[in-house]
Amino acid sequence: MKKILVVEDTKSVREEIVTILQFENFDVFEAENGLVGLIQAKKILPDLIVCDVLMPELDGFGLLTCLRDEVATSSIPFIFLTAKAAKEDMRGGMELGADDYITKPFSPEELVNAIRVRLNKIDNINRQNDIKFEALCENIVYSMPHEFITPLTAILGFSELLIDTAKEPNVTKIAEGINNSGKRLERLIQNFLVYAQIEVLVNNPQKVISMQSVSITNPEHIIKDVASFKAKQLKREKDIVIEAEDAEVKISTENLRKIIEELVDNALKFSPKESKVTVKATNDKDFYQIQISDHGRGMTVEQIVNIGSYMQFDRKIYEQQGMGLGLVISKRLIEIHDGSLTIDSEVDKGTTINIKLKSKPLNTKSKNDNYIIDYDLEMSELIQ
Repeated sequence: MKKILVVEDTKSVREEIVTILQFENFDVFEAENGLVGLIQAKKILPDLIVCDVLMPELDGFGLLTCLRDEVATSSIPFIFLTAKAAKEDMRGGMELGADDYITKPFSPEELVNAIRVRLNKIDNINRQNDIKFEALCENIVYSMPHEFITPLTAILGFSELLIDTAKEPNVTKIAEGINNSGKRLERLIQNFLVYAQIEVLVNNPQKVISMQSVSITNPEHIIKDVASFKAKQLKREKDIVIEAEDAEVKISTENLRKIIEELVDNALKFSPKESKVTVKATNDKDFYQIQISDHGRGMTVEQIVNIGSYMQFDRKIYEQQGMGLGLVISKRLIEIHDGSLTIDSEVDKGTTINIKLKSKPLNTKSKNDNYIIDYDLEMSELIQ
C-alpha cells in the first residue's frame, strides 16, 4: 500500500483529501503545516506528498526546499495543491523540484489521477533501474572470472612445472609455496564468484522457482562421498564419522555437494587433528536434517548473529575465525530451497551446524535439474 502524506493547514480541506485517498486504498498521513510535514516526511518516508503552498510555520516552498536538501527525502514525488495558479508561482515550484500543481477547487478524479500518474512514473523508473542494476551485476559476474583466472592459471601452471623439474630443494620449496597460495586464491575466487552468481540469481523469480522444483533421491551417497573426500584431502580420514539416510530431498545434486563441501571443510580445518567431526543425516517426516559437528574453536553469539557477506571481507573474522564465504554460500543455497541453517556453538568447545531441507518419502521419481550453479567447471569456464 502506497503511503501518501497530506500537508494542508485548512482542516476541512485536509480531511476531505484524506477521505478521498483512503477510499482509493492509500495509506494516508496528515500534517497541519510545513514544519509538522517535514518531521512526518523524515519519519515515514512517504511514496508521495500532497502539499498546500500558503501555510504557517513553514510554507510549501520551504518544505520542498528542506526535503530536496536531504538525501533520504530528495526524490519523493511532490504535488502542490494551491489556489495560486499564476504562471510565475508554478514555475518557481517546478524549479524547486515539484512534480505537479493542482489548483483549488479540484475534483476527486483530478487529485487521484495526478497522484497515480506520478506514482506510476516512479514505479517505471524503479523497474528500469532494477533491470539496469541486474544487468550490471550479471556483467560483473560473467566477465570478472577471466580477468582473475588468466594470470592465476599461469601462476599455477609454472609453479607446478618448477615443482616437477627443479633440482634445488630451496627452489622446490619456493615453488610449492607459490602453488599452495595460488590454489588458496583459486578457491577464494571461485567462492566469491559463486556467491555473486547466487545474489544475481535470487533476483530472478523464475530461476528460483526452477531451483526449488528440483529433487534428488541419493543424498546419502552424495554426503558420504563429499565428506570422505574432504577428510582424505585434509589427511583426516580417521577423524570423520558419517551416518546418512536416503530420502527424496528438494535440492539439486550440485547444490547439496557444495553445501556439504564447504561446511565439512570448515569443521575439519578449524578443529584439532584426532578430534572427531560427525556428519549425520536423517529423514524426519517433511524434512531432511543434516548435522555437522566438530570440537573446534567455536563461534560467539555475536558472530553467529552477524553472519553475512560483509563479514567475509573483514580480515579479523575471515582469517582468524575461519568461518568464511563458504558458510554464507551454504546458508544462501539452503534458504533458496526453502530450508534453514542454524548454528549451535560455544567458544573453544565446538560447533554444530543444523540444516533442514524439504523432503518426502522415496515413492516418486526425482525431477531433472532445471537450474543449478556449476561449481566444477575449469577455472576458464567458471561462470557460464
